[in-house]
Amino acid sequence: MKIFGKKSPKHKKIPRNMRLPFAGLVVALCMIIAPIASANMNVIDVSGWQSADVTRVVDADAAVVKVTEGGGYVNPSWRSQIDWARQTGKACGGYHYADGGNVTAEVNHYLNQFNGYVGQCVLALDWESYGNHAWGNGDWVRQWVNQVYSRTKVWPIVYVQDSAVYQIPSDVRSHCMLWKAQYAS
Repeated sequence: MKIFGKKSPKHKKIPRNMRLPFAGLVVALCMIIAPIASANMNVIDVSGWQSADVTRVVDADAAVVKVTEGGGYVNPSWRSQIDWARQTGKACGGYHYADGGNVTAEVNHYLNQFNGYVGQCVLALDWESYGNHAWGNGDWVRQWVNQVYSRTKVWPIVYVQDSAVYQIPSDVRSHCMLWKAQYAS
């Protein structure tokens, strides 16, 4: 399973030097369904590569689940992964992996799948270079988050590697929390 931007066979505690970047995510997740925020939360990032019940069987406090990618891919297990997280008391979030195609098509694809979970789970954009035709185009991110906000009245989180934060426009950063992927160093 992918944990904080790297592959791992099991979840791990957030290292002390990585707690601040995830503190905002923890607070956002906890405000939705968990009664108390903790900087020591174990958060797992899962996708279609994991089993449908991974969020039930892994000991974690929260799960952020890949829902969609681009304009067509849907994680076939996302509903089960989110539902198991919620049923076992975990905070949850659902993310869209950007392909950098038509912004409106990608927003529609994501929200058509995930709209029923707005207000129950955190919304997020996974902004990575792999397979992303708009990589380097901060305006694409701006359009995506603005369209999501326009439809849901919720500002999504933007997941981005530390070395690419500069791609995220300042107006997006003023509204959206950044979840920075970074290896412990």
